[in-house]
Amino acid sequence: MANLFVHNARQNNLAGFDIELRKGAMTVVTGVSGSGKSSLAFDTIYAEGYRRYMDSLSIQARAFMEQLPRPDAGEITGLSPAVAISQRLTRPSPRVTVASVTEIHAYLRLLFAHEGIPYCPGCGRALETFSRAQMVRFVLTLPERTRVMVMAPLVRGRKGVHSDILRAYAREGFVRLRIDGEFKDASSLPSLDPDREHDIEGVIDRIVVRDGIRERLAESIETALRLGSGLLMLHIQKDKDSEPEIKYLGARPVCPTCDIVFPQLRPNLFSPNSSHGLCVYCDGLGEQGRIPVERVITSSDKGLLDGAIGPLNGRDGRPKPRYEAALKRFLRLFGISEDAPVGSFSSDAKDALLYGVAAEGDATSPFEGIVPFIRSRDRANVKHVECEQCNGSGLRSEALQVKLNDKNIAQLTAMEASDALEFFERLDVKVREIADVVRQVIGRLNYLCEVGLPYLELDRKARTLSGGELQRIRLATQIGSGLSGVIYVLDEPTIGLHPRDTQRLLDALGGFLENGNTVIAVEHDRAVIESADDLVELGPGAGHHGGKLVFQGSVEQMRESGTSLTGAYLRHEKEVRREETDSASSSPLDSASEKASRFNLAGFDVEIPTGTLICIAALGAGQIHPRYRGVVDRLRAAVIEGSEDEGVHGHEFLGYVELVDPAPLKRIRRSNVCTYLGFAKEIRKVYAAMPEAKIKGYSASRFSRNVGGGAVSKAVRAPVPESWRWFSCPMHTFHATTAMERVSTAKCWRFDTRASTTPTCWTWS
Repeated sequence: MANLFVHNARQNNLAGFDIELRKGAMTVVTGVSGSGKSSLAFDTIYAEGYRRYMDSLSIQARAFMEQLPRPDAGEITGLSPAVAISQRLTRPSPRVTVASVTEIHAYLRLLFAHEGIPYCPGCGRALETFSRAQMVRFVLTLPERTRVMVMAPLVRGRKGVHSDILRAYAREGFVRLRIDGEFKDASSLPSLDPDREHDIEGVIDRIVVRDGIRERLAESIETALRLGSGLLMLHIQKDKDSEPEIKYLGARPVCPTCDIVFPQLRPNLFSPNSSHGLCVYCDGLGEQGRIPVERVITSSDKGLLDGAIGPLNGRDGRPKPRYEAALKRFLRLFGISEDAPVGSFSSDAKDALLYGVAAEGDATSPFEGIVPFIRSRDRANVKHVECEQCNGSGLRSEALQVKLNDKNIAQLTAMEASDALEFFERLDVKVREIADVVRQVIGRLNYLCEVGLPYLELDRKARTLSGGELQRIRLATQIGSGLSGVIYVLDEPTIGLHPRDTQRLLDALGGFLENGNTVIAVEHDRAVIESADDLVELGPGAGHHGGKLVFQGSVEQMRESGTSLTGAYLRHEKEVRREETDSASSSPLDSASEKASRFNLAGFDVEIPTGTLICIAALGAGQIHPRYRGVVDRLRAAVIEGSEDEGVHGHEFLGYVELVDPAPLKRIRRSNVCTYLGFAKEIRKVYAAMPEAKIKGYSASRFSRNVGGGAVSKAVRAPVPESWRWFSCPMHTFHATTAMERVSTAKCWRFDTRASTTPTCWTWS
């Protein structure tokens, strides 16, 4: 197996070195942050593997897939197909769950479509489906000489005379009917009582079970299913003295008692992302946006035009001018005085104010309603609650009536991975081909447990997971795919892992290697480094101080290396230490038990000393859900607003509360470090304060490249010395060593506009 060779790697800050990596081994790339690890592993090796794969596809296929640029490297040989499992992920859709990321949900849909048993939502009886061949086989297995009438249910428990149905049946050429349990001739039918419910079945054929009737029986069954909308009825009499038996057979699930026709069991019936299976009340999301009345009517003692509706008010506490016309129209519609407080409105008027009212005899609405208006425009006031119709599953009611071992698909995905594994290990299937589906599900659940995620519910939203959890879920998916000869590029897979679970992860990575794959992991964890086959260290520093190949070799060689910074830590020459400081704690911060009960918290009390560094360690990992940051919100309100909270004590010793979670930064193409930190805003203020800017009437926005007519097109330019060194800023490129000093002194600003090939700058004295 030829090794992977990268010649003259220059991507980002890489310094143009050559490197050779062994195939079929686990190589760990380490080094200080910013030293170029991801530039080598992801932006060079994976990007080139992905680009070569894309080149093998047609132009039409490439148009729908992400394109990666060619990495800046001289030559890359020995490259196999590459799969990246990185930390830099976009925030998943609210529809994405653990089951969908691991592809378990796709297998579950297939399993329920073929093995699920539908139950009638009315009477709760199990509904069976039969193929036409099964129906023929059922009749032929009856004792010989059994008399069988094949009938088509035409009417089931409906009032009326049904003359149109009877005429259509007669035109088909049939002469016998069964009306309310009595057999009649179609030529001499009595008038039916229109106020009574009737059951009408058409007699398609009368057959005596014996050899040679298969073809005739199959034709009669086909006709009965066509006239009976997928349902037929068999009138079976084994001998003259026995009571006849009625048997219903359906090509699709049909309840003969409740006259409910069940939709055909297909995989898309069990998908909340399909129009065939989603809940129409929540659009398959499992939750609905609600707006509490107290967030709408904030001052019920005020009039509608005096500021009673808080979300519509401006800074003066009154409705914004653009809303006044609609509010006045509502008052005229109900004949309410403008001075009347909203609290005195009748219940009908208040409901119309909140949810809208339509004009009489017209589909248009003279008043939209405050709640629908806010829901469509102001998401901050929308509170998401579980959908009452689907109980949060996002599926239509018929999909939830299909069960497998007395569990529907929503109950199954609500299990933790470890419990679901036990369920499928005990599951027996009827169709041999479906057994492979069960094996695929068991394999993926096994891998989830192996990478330390047995506690995750399958229906948990992917956006509530930490970056480490999401990466390990994708890792389990790749393990379950069973590929070989692939290069897997991993980005710190141990993030969020308890040390107990690190060995499980290493065992899972060993499964990659056993299949003939190659693993390249960017990692800092000591256990992973010591278990690697080869080690690569980049450095020695970060940014332009890094990007060099400091070390390559085995673990033992790294321990003995005098140039490797990681080796110094492996041989305990260097250690992570914390300088001893005096604690500034003034009082403990308490959290009441009823507030420590989110998700799986058991309602305990916790005392957190202030002025210290607190670490919370436990098995598993996770992040604070965006909609459940109640503790942080309550602490912030207590600190800033001084509000009293019975569940939190000691907040008077805090100055501010800030949440820093693992959610990715919101980045756009124009953003950089300066814009994210707010540095660019201060620079623009300094420019706007310059004498020449005041003469020209320039505001701070004039110096932003994101605003039309910005400073680039109006620059006063002067030559820039070639010896200047520059660093990137949102609007221009500033001198790296003097930029901060110039901001403070507001003297002699110089920067390159990059507007032409000749370096230019502005100069102020």
